[in-house]
Amino acid sequence: MNLGNRDRRLALSSSFLLMQRVRSKEFTDDAYITFRYAQNFVDGHGLVYNIGERVEGYTNFLWTITMILGRLAGFDYVLFSKILGTAFGLATIILLFILVRFIVRDMPPHSHSLLPCIACLLLGTTYSFAYWAVAGLETTAFGFFVLLSIYSYFRRSMILIPALVLATLMRPEGGLVFFFIIIHNIFHYKKLTPYTANIFLLYVLFLLPFIFFRWTYYGALLPNPFYAKVGFSGQQVLHGLEYTWQFIFHYLGAGLFLIPLIVVYRRLPEKIRFIAIFLLAYAIYIIMVGGDVLKVHRFFVPLFPLLFLVIVYSLSITLRKRHLYMLGVVLVLASQLILPRKHVSVFHAAEIGLAAGSACPHPPAELVRAVAAISARRQARRLLRFEVRLVHHVPGFGRIP
Repeated sequence: MNLGNRDRRLALSSSFLLMQRVRSKEFTDDAYITFRYAQNFVDGHGLVYNIGERVEGYTNFLWTITMILGRLAGFDYVLFSKILGTAFGLATIILLFILVRFIVRDMPPHSHSLLPCIACLLLGTTYSFAYWAVAGLETTAFGFFVLLSIYSYFRRSMILIPALVLATLMRPEGGLVFFFIIIHNIFHYKKLTPYTANIFLLYVLFLLPFIFFRWTYYGALLPNPFYAKVGFSGQQVLHGLEYTWQFIFHYLGAGLFLIPLIVVYRRLPEKIRFIAIFLLAYAIYIIMVGGDVLKVHRFFVPLFPLLFLVIVYSLSITLRKRHLYMLGVVLVLASQLILPRKHVSVFHAAEIGLAAGSACPHPPAELVRAVAAISARRQARRLLRFEVRLVHHVPGFGRIP
């Protein structure tokens, strides 16, 4: 696909905006869990957090392996994770540009010429996307493989198989993407097509060695945090609703930017409707698991590219006149630059340790609450993981006499 000079400049400028928003101090301490597993492996103690105790306390297997390879190559963990996270963030922006160009290729040129650039601009200026690109975790890498999976599926490409496998090895939610694609394909064609069957069989085949390793090494089919996280209690769903509403308020104008999608949904092409349903299904999953202990919309970061694609496309159908469309885009851009700013800043300060009484003698009340919330939920998570570890490794623990 040949990109015009203007398209190249705008795509690169959007990427540059992401790089400009990167701050070296934006680093979450949860990344050090991965680093500890990696360092223990490098030191010859195995893929463990505590020496001699085989508990899978991470949910980012491929990211952990990547950190091990980086360390063996002589890189510092923090620097290496920041470089990779930023690289995957930039790659996601470029892939989003390609995906939007692919989807709008059948539209009249005058109606879609700016859509790919605008989608990249919105993604490149998103606080939470830039925040997690340099936070030391696998967030943007997972988001890239999710986007690559969707793009490959639209093109009916066999690249879908490695994209789905890598997404699943990066985070367990890659399996959710896999099942959604399989189910959609079956419903669309009213049968199991050879393409779908090949995707299913090869996906399972490539993951069997990993499943075998997890079962023989850790004695479980799922990572330890899954047991601590998933319970589907009423309180957990309420946390998930609160987490999701905060995202909708910050990045969807409290739901205002969903109105064009709802109004023109039946007029949207099949690929856009597929993405919209996928976003809804993934959001329901986030609600059911109770959101995330780490704030700044981490669980929604992989959805940002697809979300902005749907928003800019829906706006282009709803607001036919160019000046009205550009006004709508400016409103979306201004909203996402203003509404989440305080939230991101507060939790960024909490993550880097600007807690009450430490670096700031009179911290803002919201910062104190943020630090308390992070500390309380992380402590609860650690206790749950400890209990699950006992259930798995101490005979008789948790059984009713």
